[in-house]
Amino acid sequence: MMNFTHTHYSSFIIYHSSFTIVFSHTTTLRVRYADTDQMGVVYYAKYLEYFEVARTDMLRAFGLPYSEIEERGYILPVSTASVKYYVGAKYDDELAITASFTPTSSPKIDITYIISRKSDGAMIADGTTTLVFVDRQTNKPTRAPQFYMDVIARMALARRSNLKYQIVVQTSRF
Repeated sequence: MMNFTHTHYSSFIIYHSSFTIVFSHTTTLRVRYADTDQMGVVYYAKYLEYFEVARTDMLRAFGLPYSEIEERGYILPVSTASVKYYVGAKYDDELAITASFTPTSSPKIDITYIISRKSDGAMIADGTTTLVFVDRQTNKPTRAPQFYMDVIARMALARRSNLKYQIVVQTSRF
């Protein structure tokens, strides 16, 4: 069990050209000494753990705690992951990790991440993960379940007081 001190906020962005909804959520955590390597920077594999923290916080903030997804008979294994490193984070740095995704009815959820240091805004790393909805009984990929799509639809329309929403209309220049 990883103990992180973190806070978060959420938003969604609608792009005008196709009315694509992009959900974003930011989690803040402080680098623990145990996360660093002999060189004094965060060990490279820890960034994937930070992605997981941001991803599960995002799902929870949007009303989809991972435990509920599993209780409903689905799992979301990671099928691909990538990280690009820019600057090493160090012990006690406070990091902002923004996870974003565009919901679809596809079996896949493609999530992008940006990690930055809060003190100076330096970009630490970015990356992606692809998760796949899998039916727990058949162990086969499946379309996004209806309860997931219902939550996404509610999120697009909701004005919950505990979440901050950001709508950005961007015109297409083709």
